[in-house]
Amino acid sequence: MITVLEELLPILAHLNANSMNYIHIECDKADIYIESRPHYCDRGRFIVKVDSKAIECNIDEQDGYPRYYYNCFAMATEIDGFCLAKKLTIKSINDKGIENDGT
Repeated sequence: MITVLEELLPILAHLNANSMNYIHIECDKADIYIESRPHYCDRGRFIVKVDSKAIECNIDEQDGYPRYYYNCFAMATEIDGFCLAKKLTIKSINDKGIENDGT
């Protein structure tokens, strides 16, 4: 089983360095998207969005998505906790992203 903390933290270093701006975590019952945000954004450097594939995942507005983060480790820790709480199995983490063009 892939855990978010083991697999995601090295990938997030690329987001933090602005070499890419998008990560897709494919789970069995949901897709999780992490996007970097422009440096001037005051809500956080990253936004996490969740798209539920199945009703049994039971993701609703009370789960508070999308969420904004300033810190990569805090973000990865919360995503890991969310996956455990919702019993999501991570199938893959796509770190290919879209390369930033410097804007």
